[in-house]
Amino acid sequence: MKMLRHVFGDHEQFIIQDSLFHLQIAKASGNPLYSLMIEALRTPLANSISAGLDARDASPGYESIIQLHQHIVDAICDRDPAAAKLAVARHFASATQALQDAAFRSGTAPQN
Repeated sequence: MKMLRHVFGDHEQFIIQDSLFHLQIAKASGNPLYSLMIEALRTPLANSISAGLDARDASPGYESIIQLHQHIVDAICDRDPAAAKLAVARHFASATQALQDAAFRSGTAPQN
């Protein structure tokens, strides 16, 4: 979390640190398959993070991402699986919304 905060505002470094955050969580899970999956999806994950950042206003958007990540860390440190599940769900919902917003703005959103 310290590194995410440290690179606040540096798009490329933020992507690197956010990707490393996800990898650290995967390794901490003790599930080797989860770690392998995150490693295998590193490039798509970085692309997704980049698109999500592009869809947000730099300062408040980045701070929102940091807060969502902090909630995940706090829940893990508290050994509270229900809170961790909720924090991850909120993070995924926020990321999904940012990607949908980016697709809509770029004109690449699916048409119904």
